[in-house]
Parts: sequence; C-alpha cells; structure tokens
Amino acid sequence: MATGGIEKFLNRVPAKKNIPNGVRPKITQSGDFQRTEGIDEIIKSISNILMIARGTYLFDSKLGSNLYKYVFEPVDITTKIEIEQELSQSIFEYENRAEINFDVLFFRNKKGFRINIYVKYRGEKGKVSIDIDETLMRTVG
Repeated sequence: MATGGIEKFLNRVPAKKNIPNGVRPKITQSGDFQRTEGIDEIIKSISNILMIARGTYLFDSKLGSNLYKYVFEPVDITTKIEIEQELSQSIFEYENRAEINFDVLFFRNKKGFRINIYVKYRGEKGKVSIDIDETLMRTVG
C-alpha cells in the first residue's frame, strides 16, 4: 500500500523514541515538512486544542474549547473562573503528557483576554500565549 504526504515524511524522517512528535504544517527550505518533538509538540497540541471550536471536529465532538464564547462576557472574577474551568476541561482531557499551568489576563483596550500557558516536560520549560478577542470572532461561527 502506497503512503503519501505526511505518512511518507514520518516514515522517512527518524524521531526519538518515547518523545511526543508530530508535523508542523510548514514547509522547510529543503522542501520537507517540519517535524516537532518534545515540548514543542506538546505546545502545538495545546494551541490546536484551544483554537478548535468544540463540536466542529467531525471525528471527536468533545475536542476543542468554547473560549470564544467568553469574549463579550463581563470582565470579572466569575468570567475568569469560567474561562479557567473551560481551559482545564479542554486541555487536560486531551493533553496529559506534561505539567501545565495557565493564567488569564483581560485586555484593557479591547474585548477579550490573553491566556498564558506554561508547560514543563522532562526538565524543559515552554510558554505559549494565545489571544482570544473580537478578531477571533470573525473566524468562528
């Protein structure tokens, strides 16, 4: 059976055993896909989970988050707690390979918030920040 595209790349490019790995949808200068490993793969996974609207992925209706629903909610402790619960539910169901912490910061000059996600995996530390604001609303729904 012939394999193509990503499968062919994954079979050809070696990966380290017992380390999360995947492919970034970006072509390198050599013309190949870009492989991600370790903490980079975990951070990519978390970002993907949070940016998919829950219920839109055909093969797993629980995958994703409903963070976009909080963009126009009041900037108060209740909303912050609800966002944190949404983050916990979204991330920890699908990504349990690393120690993950996060904080939520509301914007002062526009509707929305920033999520800072801190990841620790096998002695490595990483951080990703994701903005959820009214510009995201143009792409959801």
